[in-house]
Amino acid sequence: MHWELPAEEGSPPREWLNFPTALLYGYQVYTTFRWPIEARWLHRHMERLESDARAIGLDWRCDRENLTRQLEACFQQEMPVMRLTVVADADAYGDFFKAPSPSGRLLLSTRTLPAGRELLRLKSIRYQRPLPTIKLGAMAPLILTRRKAMAGGFDDVLLVSPQGHLCEASTANIFFIREGGLYTPDPERDGCLPGITRLQVLEAAETLGIPIQTKSPISVWALRRMDGAFLTNAVQGIEPVRCVDQIAFPWSDSAMELLKKLVTALSLRDKP
Repeated sequence: MHWELPAEEGSPPREWLNFPTALLYGYQVYTTFRWPIEARWLHRHMERLESDARAIGLDWRCDRENLTRQLEACFQQEMPVMRLTVVADADAYGDFFKAPSPSGRLLLSTRTLPAGRELLRLKSIRYQRPLPTIKLGAMAPLILTRRKAMAGGFDDVLLVSPQGHLCEASTANIFFIREGGLYTPDPERDGCLPGITRLQVLEAAETLGIPIQTKSPISVWALRRMDGAFLTNAVQGIEPVRCVDQIAFPWSDSAMELLKKLVTALSLRDKP
């Protein structure tokens, strides 16, 4: 049984019948995006959510067309950021271990669009998320590491794997620009999330004829050879990076021009 704690001291607690037990244990996967969104990319978010749910043992299937209609009905212009979370629909902790896999329960939350950020400063840290290719809901370690970095004057963290490979930021993928080409970590090899906006950038780069390098890992030592870098996620799109630690990117004219082409390409795709 779950209870909703009252706002005023001394008031008796009320039973909260619809509270998902799985939220207490972080047994959840999620995806976040900004509305409006092109249908095929929305479907990619849904596909990944279903795949991630299956990967952590939840029995959840997505009716994409029906879910799209529901999202359209829930859309509020003042809160365009949507998060879909699938949690285990279980009544008690012990139910998580019973066979067959628990069914999934879908939750929707919305929020305002965060303010844009320009030329970010990143702090590199040795850390890799558990199950890094899955968008898990347990975010406390990343929140704490990012808060610590921000207290030191940085905007975000750049995660470095135990092998010394650059991975991703706290909630974004990362790309580097060098000599007219793109370099980005590989999810399976380097342990980063296969982000939807990352896929959009890769597709746009291929269309624009921009060389893409994902075959070789990127080390911290390689940062000094890069002309620029940017983060990508489905809410804030493309965000350029000023520096990692004390290594500042020169951002040559050609690197800036490449970035502008990608921003334009993604803005044209960001239509319903």
